[in-house]
Amino acid sequence: VDVKLLRKYSAVRGLVNHQVDSERSLYAFTSTWTDEARNEKQLVLQRLLNNVVSGQQDVHYYQGLHDIAGVLLLVLGEGVATRAVERLATHHLRDCTRRVARPNLEPIMDTLRLMPVLISRADPEVHDFIQASECPNIFAVVWMLTWHSHDLRDLETAARLFDLFIASHPLMPMYIGVAAMLSSRHKILEVECDLGMVHSAISKLPMLGELDTDMVIRKALELYRLHPPRQLMKLTIMRVDYMVVFYSTIKLTA
Repeated sequence: VDVKLLRKYSAVRGLVNHQVDSERSLYAFTSTWTDEARNEKQLVLQRLLNNVVSGQQDVHYYQGLHDIAGVLLLVLGEGVATRAVERLATHHLRDCTRRVARPNLEPIMDTLRLMPVLISRADPEVHDFIQASECPNIFAVVWMLTWHSHDLRDLETAARLFDLFIASHPLMPMYIGVAAMLSSRHKILEVECDLGMVHSAISKLPMLGELDTDMVIRKALELYRLHPPRQLMKLTIMRVDYMVVFYSTIKLTA
């Protein structure tokens, strides 16, 4: 196998993908903008992503990176946002950006095997109900890939969460998602214990755009304090050879 050719193909495909994603980005946070102003910012986002992906070896674009980069671009401006995304791509988001020849969600899905353990410690009743329904963790993938920004409509809320994520452990988006989900636990428990019904109920839960952001953050930080990632890992059988989240030296300062 020609490894150099595979990397070149992957890089070109990543360029095309992020161009397409950029063209449909930023709408949620720029609803009052003119089309011309939004289009100009989308071109800046394309340039930012291209610089990040092409400027670092073994950093590959994944669908969802444009959501994170878009928030950082709107808040920080192109220069600082580019440096921020470059740093995140090799640290907090490393499990997402490490690709060989084609994207796959294996590292993220393996990481999310910690989530049922966290829920079992935080709310055994909800955990047992979800497990009995055999509902998979797929609904939480977008939490990790986009830092919840895909479903937000308010830039201030997104910026508040990004402050937390940047200053915290790479798994904090999972803790935030669980905190938001458990804040509406009754909506899960009131449906029939069936895979489709439970998945639908969780997918429709009020999340960060509808809940008190500071309340969810406080709950997530408390979950992190009581059930840190290394403790969860000890209770879960999983492969970690490619996973940055368990080797993070980041200290929780938020």
